[in-house]
Amino acid sequence: MNMFISPRPFREVSTLTASPLFQLFLIIALCLPLTRAHADAENSATTLASVSDELRSGWYPQSGDASAATNTVADSVADASDADHLYGNRIRKLTDYIEENFAVEEARAFSIVTHAMEHGKRRGLTPELVLAVIAVESGFQADARSSQGAQGLMQIIARYHPETISEIGGRGALMTPEKNIQAGTKILVQYLNDSDGNLIKALGRYNGSSGKRSRAYANKVLSVYRQLKDVS
Repeated sequence: MNMFISPRPFREVSTLTASPLFQLFLIIALCLPLTRAHADAENSATTLASVSDELRSGWYPQSGDASAATNTVADSVADASDADHLYGNRIRKLTDYIEENFAVEEARAFSIVTHAMEHGKRRGLTPELVLAVIAVESGFQADARSSQGAQGLMQIIARYHPETISEIGGRGALMTPEKNIQAGTKILVQYLNDSDGNLIKALGRYNGSSGKRSRAYANKVLSVYRQLKDVS
């Protein structure tokens, strides 16, 4: 017998691969990536359904007038601690999160959150969704400009929305946070209507992208949206 060949190990391997336990392990190993992918898809679908439900049913749970909050920002935004007394913890938590994670001054973050709440309520959008779009588009930088001509917090291209731009007082107003959010929320709702309420398609239209790029952009927005919802 050749000393380098032993039939015994091959019989043992054959016995092992034939065992039910080994076969079960193999099935689990092969199916695990598919299970994870399915779970990710379900989570994405759940998030989209949650946002869509909020868009349809309204979101504003706080008492008080959002426009009054805007006036307070204009008058004494430096004292952002007043938010706790006037508007509850929601605005406070969102402000703190933006300040800490996007390196935005507290008073500026408070102002942006307040305007997102005011115009979100007016348009029937969750403030977290509005803020998520702002986060992805400009990183909360009110003076942001793109090479394509997009301006401000929600990166609006004036030439594509002449009527909306006229309503806020002209192109220069896009560099003002309140006016930019006012215009941006109106445009987003228009795209939602054009997309029959499909948020993924509406976000793709807002970003001016399609196909895989559209899905990637929407996923970025929804990822920030989840974080903001967890905070608030």
